[in-house]
Amino acid sequence: MTTPFVTQENVVRAREIVLHTQWASISLIQRHLRLGYQSAIQVVQCLQAEGLLIPKYRQLWLVADAYHQHTFQHRLEFIESIVAFIVACKARMLQLTRPACSEAFYSFAPETDANSLCRKLCEKCFQQPRDFGDDPSAAIVKFLKNQGYCDEMSPSDIELMEVLICDQFYDQ
Repeated sequence: MTTPFVTQENVVRAREIVLHTQWASISLIQRHLRLGYQSAIQVVQCLQAEGLLIPKYRQLWLVADAYHQHTFQHRLEFIESIVAFIVACKARMLQLTRPACSEAFYSFAPETDANSLCRKLCEKCFQQPRDFGDDPSAAIVKFLKNQGYCDEMSPSDIELMEVLICDQFYDQ
């Protein structure tokens, strides 16, 4: 078994990617740099040691405040509101009570739109059998794209949303 190693070139390329996307995950680094899992972890650890990345969620790092693009915080808040809405929809469908459920539910859309969207989301992504396995995140992202909620989002923001959705459903 060989020990993975990280080249300076990989770290430089990863830094460029992270500064562009404003976030990182192991899979993002793997795909963009065509690295194995262990090498991608080492690259993220290097960027974290430099102070570029800070851990945010289980498998997600954000750029440190000193490196933020001024629009990223607004984009992240929008993505997090979508994720909170999805979690609230699932909680509502399962008739669970959560303290922030109704707040998250109506922060994303006006009440009538939120109720209708929640009903459609539950029908399409939580109740029907899917070809996506137990993880509904791909179905949810596809549904949101079809509804036009991703029209203004960059591909990296859509990928970030999918990572956050996966993280939420992993917790539950």
